[in-house]
Amino acid sequence: MQEKATKAGRELSTITLCVSPRGKRPEAMVEDIPRYQDLGATYLYLAFFNFAHSYEEMTAMMERFARDVKLI
Repeated sequence: MQEKATKAGRELSTITLCVSPRGKRPEAMVEDIPRYQDLGATYLYLAFFNFAHSYEEMTAMMERFARDVKLI
């Protein structure tokens, strides 16, 4: 990323990079966080609403994810 930013005449610190892991187990998503950080990612986007049909279903998915990765 640094090389590409420099080539474009940009400072890497001024670029926002958001990643969205798709099709991975929750544990794998969490394991990948350090790699995303090393690449310069500043945000991790988890699109639960893409798979839910209601607010309640989305909330349940988020809670299950948090439990699976030991956040709660």
